[in-house]
Amino acid sequence: MNAYDSQIAFLRNISVALGLSLVFLSFYLLRKIFHHYTHAIDTYQSQLEIKNRTLSKLSNIDHLTKAHNRRSIERVLSKELNRAKRYEKPLSIIMIDLDDFKHVNDLYGHNTGDTVLKNTAKIIQGMIRESDYFGRWGGEEFVLIVTETPIEKAAIVAEQIRKAINTHDFSEPSSVTCSIGIAQMRTGDNATEVVAKADSALYQAKNSGKNKVVLYKEKGE
Repeated sequence: MNAYDSQIAFLRNISVALGLSLVFLSFYLLRKIFHHYTHAIDTYQSQLEIKNRTLSKLSNIDHLTKAHNRRSIERVLSKELNRAKRYEKPLSIIMIDLDDFKHVNDLYGHNTGDTVLKNTAKIIQGMIRESDYFGRWGGEEFVLIVTETPIEKAAIVAEQIRKAINTHDFSEPSSVTCSIGIAQMRTGDNATEVVAKADSALYQAKNSGKNKVVLYKEKGE
């Protein structure tokens, strides 16, 4: 092989080496770019999932009391009723209504009324089990879903809540009372019916002096 052929062979080898280097470099850069965009997409999806969960949580929470809102607690009640029926477990509903709350707003203002509602919610939330569900039904009325609990035991919980609210120093006003109605799910009850029973018991508590707990009694009991 003469000098000319040697130079041609050398240049060919250099060209092949450069070509392979460019191929490997391109592959490396494409891999880096792919991983970068894959990571960016994963990060974006994670952030989106967090935002969606946050929005979902916010849509289920009453902004003032941080309890379940009406729509959310209705969904929970329907789910827990079905579960109680399927596993043949007791389920009780406690309806809680602050007495003469309109007078609180009229005398002290709506900001004070909001503070009373928030403090009431904190009191109740601090007294219930993790398996129970607490929500704001509307205005100054709250609902507590007491899972796997017959009405007699739910009455003990309700009385503890009534006393805790009655003895709490709200500052303005210094004391607040509440009336409570309780009902237990019976075979064949749907969510609307069991809430109506608890509401009926609450109505009796209101009309018989307030600041008391009344249990709903089925006909014939």
